[in-house]
Amino acid sequence: MNSQPKKQNKAIKKDNQLSSISNSIKPKKNHDKIEIDDELPDHLTKAAVPNGKLRNKLIKQWKHKLASQRAIDDYKNYLLPQDSGTIELENDLERTYRLRQHDIKEAIGISTAKKAFSLNVDRGLTSLAYTPDGRNLSFTNQVGKVASFDPTLGRLNCEINLNELCTDITYLHNSSMMAVAQKKYVYIYDNQGIELHKLPDHIEARRLEFLPHHFLLASSGNTGWLKYQDTSTGMMVSQHRTKLGPTSAMAQNPSNANISLGHQNGTVTFWTPSTPYTHVKLQAHLGQVKALSHDRHGKYIASAGLDGTVKLWDMRMWKELSSFKARNQIKDIRFSDKDMLAVGWGNHVYVYDDILKYSSNGESPSPYLTHHFPGVGVNKLAFCPYEDVLSVGHSAGLTNLIIPGSGEANYDSLEADPFEGKGARREREVRQLLDKIQPDLITFNDDILGSIHLKTDNTNPNAKTPNLRPDDDGQFHDDMGRSKLKKKMRGRNSSTKKYLSRKRKNVIEPTQLALKAKLAKEKANKDKEIALKSGNLKQSSPSALDRFTKKSN
Repeated sequence: MNSQPKKQNKAIKKDNQLSSISNSIKPKKNHDKIEIDDELPDHLTKAAVPNGKLRNKLIKQWKHKLASQRAIDDYKNYLLPQDSGTIELENDLERTYRLRQHDIKEAIGISTAKKAFSLNVDRGLTSLAYTPDGRNLSFTNQVGKVASFDPTLGRLNCEINLNELCTDITYLHNSSMMAVAQKKYVYIYDNQGIELHKLPDHIEARRLEFLPHHFLLASSGNTGWLKYQDTSTGMMVSQHRTKLGPTSAMAQNPSNANISLGHQNGTVTFWTPSTPYTHVKLQAHLGQVKALSHDRHGKYIASAGLDGTVKLWDMRMWKELSSFKARNQIKDIRFSDKDMLAVGWGNHVYVYDDILKYSSNGESPSPYLTHHFPGVGVNKLAFCPYEDVLSVGHSAGLTNLIIPGSGEANYDSLEADPFEGKGARREREVRQLLDKIQPDLITFNDDILGSIHLKTDNTNPNAKTPNLRPDDDGQFHDDMGRSKLKKKMRGRNSSTKKYLSRKRKNVIEPTQLALKAKLAKEKANKDKEIALKSGNLKQSSPSALDRFTKKSN
């Protein structure tokens, strides 16, 4: 009987979807096959390379290069297009800012055109906030009206009237909870409008920011204090006094979770929860700072002041890239996912494209799109994540504008998924709590994380000094065994010696006192022996009570 197993001739079943994707990227064999020498480049012809073996090897390398380039082009053109659907001009005489919203709606799809709508709200809006996935939008106004709704489906989540001043609103880790900065305290409500928590430590807060990866709610306002509170545990993490008066603007750096504050004297300060002092103080404007906004990658920051200027700063070199003046008082500025800058001033909204590549020579840049609100003042701006929509809060209500090319079309589902369901949303909340980052890891210098921290100074956590230890020979070496010579920088003059001697006399230790007592006793015994030998002192005769005295060692 043959014990060897029979060979299996059955073909292994392949994944059809995987095969279809790989086949679409792989180059066609017939297409890459080159039989005519005229199709080859000049450096691969028979005349250029007479050696046949070498020529075949070079042709094969050239084919692989063509196939790789074709795969890269397919990846850029189909999977991750670089151009995100901006408006293209037919000639150099056309201008994109001449287009109006009704012209844009006629040229786009019906589903996208429905996202542009207007909502009338009494007494206007004072703040706007989107969820990280862009599915929910909330707003507040001066008389205490708070509402949260889904702009895509047009479904209202909640609407409450607080009957007091509300200055800012922000969502927490998801759309189920939102924080509202009211007249005196900060309150947390759910998506049904029910009050969940009251935060009495946040007094007269006028600006709110939520750090999603750290579960921290940051607030600042009229008191001039920046406060961090952990929303998962309810503990107050840190409180920093800015010493610059009331805070007029506040923004969050999405790359390293640093908080930027704008003040009345035109300065911009940068804070972290683990450091009680400001890392950088930037004199940005001559007057009050009205608004701040960071780009998506956290390398640039835009600031708007009461002097009517908008300035762009490079945070890597702390250098002013460009600045331009608006025609009226600026209310708010905001960066989009594709680094478009929206500026709201007066009753106008200007959107600038490629503003980070623009270098100002005393002239204002040309806007990408503009919109005019007759008789209505603009208050707040907010770009919808992953959508080409700009929400404008004004004195008459809310208006959504279509800004082609402003949104990021290729979203990361692990970061934020606009199409997630109820179960995925519940799992995301648990995953966020498990992946929560401690506040101590928020640093101003991103390069410090992952490096070896040898020694830390209490005043400067970013300082690095080697820890030197003395060995038996008196030389100093660090933890790696590298020797360092001991430097004694002592003077040789008499004043320095007197100072050191006085310094040593002021030090009193128990061992020093015992040593002095022992030396004094030895000196007394020696003087006694000398006196006995010279005859100046007579030796006393022993008595009967001497045996009860304690003999010294």
